[in-house]
Amino acid sequence: MRLARVILIRHGESEANTRENIYIAGRDFHTKLTLKGREQALELGSFWRDSLGVNSDSFSSIYSSPATRALETANLVCEQIGVEKNRIRLEEALLEIDHGEWEEGVRDELYTEEVKKIQKENPYDFKAPGGESQRNVEGRVLDFLMKTAMPEALADPHARPVLVFTHGFVIKSTLRHVLDADPATTYKTLISNVSATEVGYHVDHGWHLLRTNSTIP
Repeated sequence: MRLARVILIRHGESEANTRENIYIAGRDFHTKLTLKGREQALELGSFWRDSLGVNSDSFSSIYSSPATRALETANLVCEQIGVEKNRIRLEEALLEIDHGEWEEGVRDELYTEEVKKIQKENPYDFKAPGGESQRNVEGRVLDFLMKTAMPEALADPHARPVLVFTHGFVIKSTLRHVLDADPATTYKTLISNVSATEVGYHVDHGWHLLRTNSTIP
């Protein structure tokens, strides 16, 4: 039995990224890519095409979070490698963490020293009021990977990977599961805009991390 592979791409720089040190963005369906973010996505697609020979036949299937910034990234990258937009399937399990009542709130006002202490004591289950915990995000993403993405990759006769466009915390939560790491490491992991993280799953041997936060040289 071979290794089933999934490539996770974080979206390009978004409008929310430019103010994330001040405001809590979280899920935010409507924030768009900045000009820099669009350029990042185009550059990734053209690099894949020109330097790696990636084309419309390189992936068994393609998924994207329905959030605007992720779908814009998917469309721009796929345009460069000759993939029709109708091949991109939307998947809500790939959405960014939901911060509930704290969405768009001022970060310093909400993450008080007391809140930070509570989060540090239980990073896996900490969540904003009405929002999601790391455990919740990891659960829905792993459900998608195990029930949809990995079976599709395994069934592909050419052993092609599944391509996924998603968000930073989603990728970090996936890594925590793959590595069976301390949940605190999720908050110490860097996932750059338009970086690629690749994971594999073997029926007999479980999860493998193939690369993480890989960016254009």
